[in-house]
Formats: sequence, C-alpha cells, structure tokens
Amino acid sequence: MCVFSKKISLLAFGFLFFFTFDLEAAVLSPELEKAFAAGPLQRVIVSLKDEFYSPVKSEKKLTYKERVARRKQMRAAYKKEKDELKAAMKSKGEELKIIHEYSILPMMALNVTRAQALLLLDNPLVEQIEADKKAAPAISEAADFVGVADYQQYTHGGAGTAIAILDTPVQYWNKDYFPGCFEKGKFVPDSTSTKCPIKKWINVVDGTDVEELAAKSDHGSIVAATVNAIAPEAQIIAINVFHWDSTAGKTGAPMSYNSDQIAGLNYVLDNLEAGHDLAAYNIMAVNMSLSGKRTDNPSTPCNGIATKKPIWNLYNDDYYVEGQMIFPGIATFIAAGNDGLANSVGEPSCVSAAFTVGAQFYRSGGDTYSCTLENGTNYKQHGEPGDIACFSNRNGLVDIVAPGVNILYAKGTDSEGAHSGTSFASPLAAASYLLYQAAYHEERGIYDDIIWAEQLFKTMSQPIYSFGSYYSQFNLKNELTPHWSAGFPLSPRYAVGIDEDTAEESRNRIYKDRTLVRTVTITEANADQLMLSSKVGGMYLSVDLVVPHLKNITISITSPDGTFVRFPLPDTTTANFNGIIGRTILPGALQSFNGKKVHGTWNIEFHNNSDEVAYLMMASLLFVNDGCQPACDMFSCGDNLCGGICGVSSCDDDVYCNGAEHCRYGSCHSGNISEVDPNCEDGDELPCTSYCNEGLRKCDVAGGKKTLKGYCLIDNTCYKEGERKPDNACQSCQSTISQTTFIVDKYATTCENGDLCTMDDYCNTGVCMPGVSRDCDDDNICTEDSCDSKLGCVHINLDTTCDDGNACTLGERCIDGKCSGGDRIFCDDNNICTNDSCDPESGKCLFVNNELPCDDGNAETVGDKCYKGACVPGKKKSGCSCRGGDDPSAIFGAFTVLFLLALFMRRKGEISAK
Repeated sequence: MCVFSKKISLLAFGFLFFFTFDLEAAVLSPELEKAFAAGPLQRVIVSLKDEFYSPVKSEKKLTYKERVARRKQMRAAYKKEKDELKAAMKSKGEELKIIHEYSILPMMALNVTRAQALLLLDNPLVEQIEADKKAAPAISEAADFVGVADYQQYTHGGAGTAIAILDTPVQYWNKDYFPGCFEKGKFVPDSTSTKCPIKKWINVVDGTDVEELAAKSDHGSIVAATVNAIAPEAQIIAINVFHWDSTAGKTGAPMSYNSDQIAGLNYVLDNLEAGHDLAAYNIMAVNMSLSGKRTDNPSTPCNGIATKKPIWNLYNDDYYVEGQMIFPGIATFIAAGNDGLANSVGEPSCVSAAFTVGAQFYRSGGDTYSCTLENGTNYKQHGEPGDIACFSNRNGLVDIVAPGVNILYAKGTDSEGAHSGTSFASPLAAASYLLYQAAYHEERGIYDDIIWAEQLFKTMSQPIYSFGSYYSQFNLKNELTPHWSAGFPLSPRYAVGIDEDTAEESRNRIYKDRTLVRTVTITEANADQLMLSSKVGGMYLSVDLVVPHLKNITISITSPDGTFVRFPLPDTTTANFNGIIGRTILPGALQSFNGKKVHGTWNIEFHNNSDEVAYLMMASLLFVNDGCQPACDMFSCGDNLCGGICGVSSCDDDVYCNGAEHCRYGSCHSGNISEVDPNCEDGDELPCTSYCNEGLRKCDVAGGKKTLKGYCLIDNTCYKEGERKPDNACQSCQSTISQTTFIVDKYATTCENGDLCTMDDYCNTGVCMPGVSRDCDDDNICTEDSCDSKLGCVHINLDTTCDDGNACTLGERCIDGKCSGGDRIFCDDNNICTNDSCDPESGKCLFVNNELPCDDGNAETVGDKCYKGACVPGKKKSGCSCRGGDDPSAIFGAFTVLFLLALFMRRKGEISAK
C-alpha cells in the first residue's frame, strides 16, 4: 500500500508541474517563417545531434581499420536517431515525408508543414532546421568570346586519382566532350575502358529524368570535359544533383537544392571503403560548380549551414598506416559564384573547409567583359592577366583564383565557343590538385596531407592584387613543386567552428587589446626527420584569418634566438585573408630571420586593434633550407622564393606599346599606351592595333595603324602569340615571323581533321593527317556497326535470333537493339519452404530450403516454421489468467489514463485560446 501511495504522490506532483509551468515554445527562423508564409508545405534540412563531430581537424591518427569501425558506428548511431525521430513524430499523428535520409550524416531532408517544423524543433534530438535553398550552375550569362585556352600540358595526367563531379548529368555519349566513351544508353558502370574517364553515372535526385535534363543543360558535361582536359588520366564519378526548374527565368533552368547536394556528398562519404561503390576509385577531390546567393551577402564563413557537415567530414576523412599518411582526406572545390559581389562569396563555397575558387583573366589583349556590379552599375572590364573577373564573387574566403574567362570546354576545339564563369575556374583548380597528388604519390608512394597540400597550392601560386585585395592565382603553367622544405602547424591545425559556441572556437578569437599567442617548438629530431637544415634559408607564415578589416591585425614573430619582427597587415577592400605572408602579401616581410637558427621555440602573436572580433582559423610556419638561391619571378617582381624580395616598383617586359609597366604584388603589369597618349587609340575596337609604333617607340598617327608586338592580325581578327588557327591546329600565330598569316607550328602534334572515323589525328608540316581508324564495335550482337565520316559510329538494329547468355530463357530474338523475348523456364515446386529459381548457367531448376514462417494446418499450434523443406509445428496454444479489478497496479493504470486525458484537454484549451 505504501508503494502505491508513493506512485499517486509522484503523479500528483507531475500533474501540478505541467499545469503550473509552460514548456519553452519552439521558434522558427525568420527565413523559414517567410517560406511558410509563401506556401503551407516547405522543403527543410533537419540536423540532429552528433556525438562524432568536432570543430577542429582531428589530431588522432586513425588506422584504416579504425576508420571503417568509426564509420560503422556513425551509420548505426545516425540510423537510430532518425528511427527515434520518425517514431516520435508518428506517435503524434505526423508521418514525415522524407526527401533524403542520409546514411552517414546526422541529417534528413523533409517536406513539412509549419506545425510539423515546430514539433521537430521541440524534439530533443533535433539541433537545427533550415530552409532547403536552391543553387544555380555557376556560369556567367555574359556573351562568350572566341579564343583558345592554350594551357601547358603536364607529362603526368593525374593517373591513380579520381574526382566526384556534383553537377547536371554528364553527357558521356557526346563525342565532342568524351570521344573515348560509350554510346547513349550503353554506359557500363565500373567500365575498365582506359579511353573513357567517366567511371560512374549516378543520380541522387528522385523524379528527375537525367537524360532529358542532360539534353537541356550541358553544364556538367563542360565541367567534366574541363577536368579531363587538364588531368586526362584521372577518373570521373559523375553525380547529378540538379532538377529542371520550370519556374526559373522565362524558359526554366537547372537548379539544385541544398538537400540534393548533401545527398551527392553523402553518396561519396558512404561508399569509400572496401566493398562499396567507390572503393575502386581513389577519390582525391569533389567539384561543385554551383552557387546560391547568401542572404544579405555577409563576408563571414557560413559554417552554420547543413552543407558544412559533409564538406568537413570529407576534409577530415584521413587515415594512417604505421604512422604514414595513406589517405589524405578529400578536397571539395566549389565555385565562388558569379554575382559580382565585392565582399562575399556564394553558398556553399563560403564553408571554411571548402576550396573556394574565383575566376580571373589569363591572357592580355582582346578579353573585355561587361558586368552589372553589386551596386547596380554597369562595369566594362578590360582584364589583364591575373585580374579577377568582375562577375566573380570575391573576398578573403577565396582560396584560389584560376582562369575563368573564355575557357574552351575541350582540348583544341572551338565548335561551341568559349565559356566564362567561376564554374570553369573551379574544375581547372580541382584537376590541377589531382595532378599534384598523383605526382606526389609517384615520387613518395603516399599522398600529401590535405592541409599541407592546400598550403602548397598557395605557395606555388602567383600572388596577385585585384579589386583592392590580395589573392593566390593558380597558374597552370607553374611547376607543381613547393619551394619551401618543411612546415610546422600552430595548434589547432584547422578550426571551422566560428558559428559554434565551443571551447575550441573561443581559443581562436582575437579580441581588442588582447593578444592571441601561438607557439611552435622545433627540435633537432623533428627537423632532421623533415630534412630541415639547422639555419633558416627563408621563411613564410601561412595564415587563414576571419576578420572584418585586415588592416586591424598586427602580427609579431619572435625566433628562438630573440630576433623580433612585427608588421601590420595591409589595408584591403574585402574582409578576411587566407594566404602566405611573404608571398601572397608582404614579400620579404620575414627575411630578417634568414640565417637564424631553426631549433627552439618560435612565438607568434596576433594583435587586434579594433572592437571587431577576429578569428584565427589556421596558421603554419614554413621554412626554406639554408643555402637557398634566390630565383626572382619573371620581370623581377615580388617574392624571390627564399623569403626575400625582388623588384620594388618598376619592371620592363620589353614592349613599349602596351604602356608603362610596374610591379604589382608579385608580377609585372603593363599599363595602356592610351593612358600615356590618347592619340594612339585608332578607334577600330581591335585590341591588337593602334597608332603606336613599336620600332619608333612613340605614337605615329601619320604612319597608320600598326599591329602590336606579340599579336597577329589575320582576316581582321586578332590572335595572340602562339594562338592556333581555328580550323587547323597545326598552324599558329608567330608574330616574329609574320603578323598577317598563320605559320606552321613545329610544336603542334595533335589535331582534328574533321573526319569522325579517325582518331589521334596528327600534324605533318602544317597539315592535319588522319590517325587510326575509329573502332565502332559496340560488342552488341543485335547491331550492325559502321562509321560515317560526318556522323561517326553508326549502329543499326538487327532483327535476328540471338542468345542472351542466360540458360533460363529460350527462343530469344533481337528487339530494338537488345537480345530479349523468348520463354523463361518456370520453376515452382508448390512448397512454401523452398526458394525456387533457375540456374542461368545450366538452365536447371534449383529448390533451396528456407526457414520462413509457415502454417502446418493445425489450429492448436503457433509459431510454425520451415525446417529442411517441411513445415514444422510450433508450440501448442495455452490459456491465460487476468488480474482482478482490486489489483493496485490496475488502479495506478486507471489514474494514469485520467491524468493524460486531463493534460490533453488543457493543451487543447490553450490551442483554442491562441
């Protein structure tokens, strides 16, 4: 009786508590409220609690076995959370409409009502709900210009690496893009063909006809072809994350939901280890040439969005064997976007762990671009090499800029014209990253840690200054070799938690009048292990800072022997910075340390002179070995590759008619002769002609128009030095020989003679000669194969008998190009306790015993089960006993029912009152 009394007392207290206190009401974000105001059902991304996440890159070195075990735990834990959430919602009468249920991420994409969203937020498993926003392919809408992107071809083509491209469907059957691939509808997954780079063709967007979408948009195909042009030996995993949005623009456009992008990233994460889809491919990078405009265009990273989680997990997905890095993590290259934003980048490229890529001009003369800037003004840009394109979003979150103006989609052809946009800068950078990792592996037998590879990319890049800020220009002609010998990280290695209230985040804040101190101790042992000399031959500081105004940060460095250097960061027009001090900015800033001892403790201090809080995301000291020989960049500007400086202000490119040259943050830039003498402009809008006389080194209007040095003027069209003839790649502009005709190019080897029945055409004394005959055999017994010089391979369907290789079918015939039809051998022994099938090798029926539940026909038994091909009786049924009505537990149960009913009526009254 005492126990029962205690139960009643507890229930009474609970009853009083619920009727006295209100639970904190869930509140939706303004963005979601706005979405629900527009429609009752909205797509959302739900983030659940995650016991595995850390905002700092793990210092623990996982073995492959530990990595697989951890991923197994993640899958199980996330599935359990989602099952509990679905069950909780179902118990409230709300069945969730699921779009994506990500297997290795603590997220779900759902279609929900406002009431469901509030219920979800009330659930303790849910951390965050955000609107599922759309992104468009990051391709500029400005007019394309004809041109040839003549990049240096590396001897190493990225062999042994792979890239996942999340985009619109790749047209693997389009011979203009991929001449070595398959016919439409005949793609073979996991093909061992060495001629086709497309190894997987995946769709993660339900309800999308991928072939129809591919016909409407070739964006993904151009991106994949760009990767293939730079890294021809790399393998491509094509993943469609787009759908056709008929409401976009006047005629519709391809669009991608954030949730579909996460589904594509989840597919990569979930299929890497042995026995899974992508185990055979060594994926080093992901490319996402897409961008969504952020609300109010903030300059800070967007580490609070759901897409951050899979990008960070890919970045952090490394493992070791015997202390050596075997898998370095996966770099996600994302286009910065083409909104012309002056101090912001698009989403999801704003995630800190992403490789954010901006677009730049890469050649002088002829490339003029018109943009509508953020403030609505029209801007006409005549870009010099290295200049950021006016359409490219930009600020210090941009990791790399790469050529993105007038890029051709394939090698040496211009049948579709040139394309511009950060969409094409991103795959150029991603493909070059594959080249680097492949070369590193070839030399050392392992791949480079993603953090060090990222810093190498920046030190190997050319420093540039454009639109009032500093960037790292990835130059495809630069050699993929670092000029520093060893690096030492300042803990933490990489923090991404600036949107999270964590201890790690607070450790990285730089407040006003409070100095953030980081130290690194270099011992003789770890210096010897990295083959670093005992004296500094040159030094750099790699820094990733989130700061509203760069000029507010001052950095001090003290060496082990007490040498002290202090310098403020320069004023810029954009927020944030990630680059190399001594190369990207302030060349020679650390040269005072040259010749000093390496061993000992180095002290680095970050000072903030403003009330605006700054964050240190990552920092590393990079050392060059003693005895470094300065090697000044071309035209003697900027970093001398030993931590010193070449050139200060003036330089000479040996051309008069392109204006006065000047050093500008690492490279020699020309001016414009019209700035010196406006009379030199000839008014014909041809960029390669003027009244400037190179021989006389002055303007000479009376002497008539002249073609500028380094150009050819042929058929009233300007061609720069080395540019190939449009219809014959065996000839090129060689201005020192002739500025009016194309000359045989002795360096040209490959070409395209226009005959689709030949492959590997080659140059012979300026003429494009046919190579080997194209093999049109599609290994299909139901087609007759031939080749047409204009159409390429032709496959005519046959109407004959055939054999599909399955002994369980008889009388097959070729129908619509496929061996099908015929009668199937039907195997059924009318026994529920056997699984019946036909062996395709022999054609014999197979009857395999199972252990399914069954019914032995006896109503007195339950739990009958198949055993050795027969139904075996289960246990006999038994009676039951019931408790009397005076049982205390029955009274307790009745009281509980009354309490819950009262609670329900109270809540119903509250809802009615509202």
